[in-house]
Amino acid sequence: MSYDIEGLAIYNSGNGEGYLVASSQGNYSFAVFQRQGDNKYLGSFRIVDGEIDGAEETDGIEITSTPLPGYPKGILVVHDGYNRDGRKLKSQNFKLVDWKEVEKVIQQAAEAQRTIEQHN
Repeated sequence: MSYDIEGLAIYNSGNGEGYLVASSQGNYSFAVFQRQGDNKYLGSFRIVDGEIDGAEETDGIEITSTPLPGYPKGILVVHDGYNRDGRKLKSQNFKLVDWKEVEKVIQQAAEAQRTIEQHN
């Protein structure tokens, strides 16, 4: 995590379970913690350029675990402080991330952690 935690949101899996996601504005990343137990840190991810630009300098986030059309596991919405089209800077906007993609990153981080723990 880097300075300016600019957003916190909860992915609600029910029964007090799920995830807390924190946006770390200083390094354009998102940290994921377990909601239950000791709120274990699970890993971080970034939203990088793909078909459209990624997300930088996020000022806020929101999550819903409610199934939506095209997003059966829910969605992560993040503010993008530097919206670019190629090299051209455009108005700030929001990026929508399928929660299934976030889950993949969380699972990969958990698998990597298990691998590290097994070698210690």
